[in-house]
Amino acid sequence: MNLRLSSADQAFIDSVRTLLAQHWHGDSAQPGGLLAELRAEGLHPNERAWFDALARVGWSVPTWPVRQGGPGWSRTWQFLFFRELAAAGAPLPVSLASEVVAPAIFASRLSLAGRGWLDGIRNWRSRWCLGVAEPERDGGQQTAARRVGAGYAVSGQKTWVAGGMTADWMLCLVALDQQPVWMIICLRETGVEIQALPFMGSNLAMARVCLNCVPIAAEACLGVAQPRAADRPVSVASLARSAMLKLDLQCLEAVPSVREDAALQHDCAELGVALDGLEALEFRALMTTDSLEPETLRTMLAIRGAEAGQQLGELRVRSMGYHAVPFPEGERFSNEGVFGDELALPAVRRALFDRAWTMYAAHHAESVGSGASSVEAMRDELARTIMGTNPAFETSVQ
Repeated sequence: MNLRLSSADQAFIDSVRTLLAQHWHGDSAQPGGLLAELRAEGLHPNERAWFDALARVGWSVPTWPVRQGGPGWSRTWQFLFFRELAAAGAPLPVSLASEVVAPAIFASRLSLAGRGWLDGIRNWRSRWCLGVAEPERDGGQQTAARRVGAGYAVSGQKTWVAGGMTADWMLCLVALDQQPVWMIICLRETGVEIQALPFMGSNLAMARVCLNCVPIAAEACLGVAQPRAADRPVSVASLARSAMLKLDLQCLEAVPSVREDAALQHDCAELGVALDGLEALEFRALMTTDSLEPETLRTMLAIRGAEAGQQLGELRVRSMGYHAVPFPEGERFSNEGVFGDELALPAVRRALFDRAWTMYAAHHAESVGSGASSVEAMRDELARTIMGTNPAFETSVQ
């Protein structure tokens, strides 16, 4: 499938490459840098300089409309932008804050009170998390708000909050007058207690957030949570998945142990073909005239991307041989460190975490919220969608 580009499209690509050459210096912790905002230590100096440069030229929030301070690009230009950044290994300016929190603020039609939050997101100076999942209890929504003067007081508990240990703000689902509403909560406010949840893969900084009569200003209530729209478009940022995985695969193929192993070379080539297929599906998702429903495409992209990511993790571990054995025999390591190769431990942890998380999400979807990321859960959800047995209402941010 060919994506035909106009002269204007090519000129735009050239401008993106020029920006990369001038302002991106260094390597991300991961190709694409999608988890940069979740690291406890914050952005690396080269990442900070990169996001500052994007903010100066107005490209730090590429999916926002012009009236909200974004560039107002078409989906094609957003796609081309993310692809060029992913191919260069530069951090993508996309986050929970820019893609979930900001649209919720846009939809609330806040007055100038919301501009401070949006400015912090646009300049990558504030960090956010999403509070939805709660401890398993009977009786439904437990986190609730009561009116106090012109504002509110919120009490309750949110669990499995990704990035909760490092975030400044939380977009929180709260019951108000027996209706689910979104509220913005400052995590440095009186009455907020944050507890770390022990979980493999500490970069995600999972947390339990306990709220005890936390004061909330009136303008921090964004309104009633809406049903998910059936025609919500596929996120353009997600279409860069194949480019990021291809970059990761190229790095793996350059490792001497892979170049010298015919079986690994074969499996890398096979994964490359699968990534070409994922890329074709991404192009298809970009086309507005596609006959597939956006929700079906979204699930198919997630499944293909998750499977490819898991295969890449397994290949990375295999390339390290006995160094990557999770529980090695001690006598084989008498002259080396615990894991030998310094890259082995991170590779094993990443591969095991990816798989452990998908298995956890498959069996505990009620604890982590709807839309679990496991391949098994997504396949089940896709089957229900095709058969027309999905729940009619799913809480989501528009």
